[in-house]
Amino acid sequence: MLAPASGSTRSLMSRTALSRARLSFGRPLLILGHSLVLAACASTEHRPQVDAELAALREELSQVSSALNETRTELARRDESARAGDSALAEHVATLRTDIAALPAAMAALCPAAPALPVAADCKREVEVRTVSVGGDKLVVGELERIVIDPPGGTLVARIDTGADSSSLHAEELVEFERDGKRWVRFNVRLDDGVATIERPIRRVAKVRSQDEAEPRKRPVVQLRIRLGSLRQTIDFTLADRSHMDNEVLLGRNFLTDAALVDVGQQFLQTTPRKGAPDAGANGRTGER
Repeated sequence: MLAPASGSTRSLMSRTALSRARLSFGRPLLILGHSLVLAACASTEHRPQVDAELAALREELSQVSSALNETRTELARRDESARAGDSALAEHVATLRTDIAALPAAMAALCPAAPALPVAADCKREVEVRTVSVGGDKLVVGELERIVIDPPGGTLVARIDTGADSSSLHAEELVEFERDGKRWVRFNVRLDDGVATIERPIRRVAKVRSQDEAEPRKRPVVQLRIRLGSLRQTIDFTLADRSHMDNEVLLGRNFLTDAALVDVGQQFLQTTPRKGAPDAGANGRTGER
């Protein structure tokens, strides 16, 4: 067994333990202090960079705030302008409505309503009545009249000349031929509604001299039935070349004698005869001779 330690030994051991305890407690404090010193040093080294970043952020924030204020100001201005435009538009619409409401009265003042026309209970058809000039027993005709050549029943305008002895008709494409031992002629006549071909026996041959010919030419004479107004006659016509004349038919005294009187200051006094119209003359007697 070991002997108990002496007093000096115990004192030495106590001092040794105390030293160890102090050493173990002071080491962490030393490390902590060193760490704080190092952290302070590190924090001091990075502070300028942090301050610069903060300053940049503050500048950016200031710019954003300024832009936001400008945007708010612009929006407020536009809103005010829109409200002013809406107000002006509302006033314009109100003015238009007022003008439209007053338009019927203005139209009525400018264009008064026409008075109502009385409506006849019985509407009768009006019949055109034309007076036919008659001088005694003779028909009064104008210088120009529309006649009917029958056949073929077509109409054309004739000039009535009291100074001409005979009547003449413009004929084209004359062809003479023989039929049943008699001389005939075929010719074309220009009517109001076209060209008609007529064949008639030759009654005789007449000598006709035109203004541009020195010697007279022989032209066939045929009988044709014509109608003028209510008068119908069969008379001799000389088939001539009247292409240089204004009218293709000339009615002379062989038509006028005992049948009609001429008013040279008038034209178309007689109505155009209808096809199949009665042949009675102005005095009720037939006009054919």
